Formats: sequence, C-alpha cells, structure tokens
Amino acid sequence: MYQYFCSVKSGKDYVSAFHERMTDHYRKYLIIGGMPECVQSWVNNAAPEEITAIQEEIISFYENDFTKHSGKVNSGRVHTKC
Repeated sequence: MYQYFCSVKSGKDYVSAFHERMTDHYRKYLIIGGMPECVQSWVNNAAPEEITAIQEEIISFYENDFTKHSGKVNSGRVHTKC
C-alpha cells in the first residue's frame, strides 16, 4: 500500500485513488475478521469457505467453554444459531 501511495502523482485526488482499494480491503476484513487463524488461512488460501469453517469452530469452542460454567452463566443465551 505504501508503494502505491508513493506512486500516486501529485495533484491527484488521494481520496478517490485509495477509495476502491480500501473498500476492497474492508470487505475482506468483514469476511475474515481478526482472528489470527482466519487471517493466516486467508493469506495461505484466500478461500472464504475455509474461513467460515474456522469461524464456526471457534464459536463452537466458545459455546462449549460457556457450558462448563453453567452455574454462573445461562449457556442457552450464548448459542448463535437460531
């Protein structure tokens, strides 16, 4: 991104020059999220279906962890699937 920034000619509208690229990166972030395993999978394979599988596995781990503490937390409220 820095190299691209340096290559933009002086006087060009920087907002429009970066808008499309930043929007693309934002869309990828919405799909990938910020979990390290998801990011690494995206870097290696760029496969959205793999990201979804990893995210579902992470959610399952969290749900199972909450059930261990069922006396303190109503684990039924943690489930993400309707």
